[in-house]
Amino acid sequence: TSPPPSRAADIEALVLNDLKEVGYLHAQVATRIAPQHDGSRSVLAVSLAPGDRTTVGTIDVEGDPGVPVSQFLKTLRLTRGAPFQRELLNAGIDRYLDDRRSHGYFAARVSYSPQFTDNDRTANLAVTIVPGPHVTVMFVGDALPNDRRDELVPIAREGSADEDVLEDATNRIEEQLRAEGYRDAVAPHSRDERDGELFITFNVRKGPQYRVGRIDVSGNVSISLTDLQQHLRIRPGQPYSDAALESERTRIEDLYHREGFASAQAVIRNESEPAVAGAVDVPVAIRIAITENARTIVERVRIEGNVTVAERELRSALTLQAGRPFSASALAVDRDTLQLRLAN
Repeated sequence: TSPPPSRAADIEALVLNDLKEVGYLHAQVATRIAPQHDGSRSVLAVSLAPGDRTTVGTIDVEGDPGVPVSQFLKTLRLTRGAPFQRELLNAGIDRYLDDRRSHGYFAARVSYSPQFTDNDRTANLAVTIVPGPHVTVMFVGDALPNDRRDELVPIAREGSADEDVLEDATNRIEEQLRAEGYRDAVAPHSRDERDGELFITFNVRKGPQYRVGRIDVSGNVSISLTDLQQHLRIRPGQPYSDAALESERTRIEDLYHREGFASAQAVIRNESEPAVAGAVDVPVAIRIAITENARTIVERVRIEGNVTVAERELRSALTLQAGRPFSASALAVDRDTLQLRLAN
């Protein structure tokens, strides 16, 4: 609302750019600062000389838009004699490409080049369309729920069938199936282009479903099995997942670290158990081996540098106290607590 005088040049450039975007290619913009009579404030005056507006001349369309040319130009809102407006033209191209992608043409591309004549009063446009192949996605092998396919293979949402998008889709399918207990699941994809059609096939092979069987815990001396089980997420009968097992290992070690066992480690091993006759699932035995190592106890806590705030007031807010387990996370919390108490 009150720009400094040094911003006048920026304002000129901003207005000039907006005028060029809507077809005034030779516009002139000038600013001047005029003090008011009482001297209490000044007025920034912006003078515009837009000049002649550039209009669209001839329109040459090269390539197959997949719809009648008249409909294509209507989507772009492009007509002869209309003002040449780059921003609106680019928005029209985006609308057209969105429509083509909704019909399976994910590689469609549109570009244009203007040829200016009559001292830039007329822009003759050459519009080039690369339709790309129509894309059909197929799933073979083991079935995937129909309501999950678009989520796992987001080709339509991404508007692309590039190899990196397909590779991500393969990984997403495999990760989802493995989280459901199909630890051997694979879903490789293949591309086959013929007669202007691109066929993308995902070959889904789930393999047997693995489930958590027996869970054995050893090495927990300082933390009882009952307390430990309150923090565990895996339970017998659940689908087996390597990712869930890794989260369990991190959860156990974090618990021990908070209890003062800074170098505690948990090693989790698994092995398939003999399948039960008639069962389709494969049980997996989980063995959790804990190495607690030494426990660190706080010997004393000393607070230095507090001049205006009594030590007893600061000390009462601390988690770490003499005789309690030490952990780096508790130390960080206490540091933040002291800083907040002093700031207040």
